Amino acid sequence: MGGATVHYVAAFDQRVTGVIAHTPGCGDKYLEPAGDSSDFIAMQSYWAEGDLAEEPAASIPVPFADLPTSEAPVVLNFEAAREYAEIYGQRPGALWSNDVNLIIRKGPELSVPVVAA
Repeated sequence: MGGATVHYVAAFDQRVTGVIAHTPGCGDKYLEPAGDSSDFIAMQSYWAEGDLAEEPAASIPVPFADLPTSEAPVVLNFEAAREYAEIYGQRPGALWSNDVNLIIRKGPELSVPVVAA
């Protein structure tokens, strides 16, 4: 679940010299890169000047995986996520929690096709 983020970091962090990432969907929809590179420039500016210390636009508590005790919505709603949560997360002594917070910040939309180009 970090393929798009790795593409983004690789585009702007000079320490990264290569990326191998499995990003089959590249997001909810394919975004054609802008001909004038304005989308890339906006992401580059956010990378350089985005203040992640300021208060996020929203913080939404949701369950990670769809377990029998979960209430919708959940972050991952497919069989493999549920199996992981049941087999590994809920084993005795595990410190794993099914609770996560989605942090929403105001910034340009991350687009793999834009940063990959």
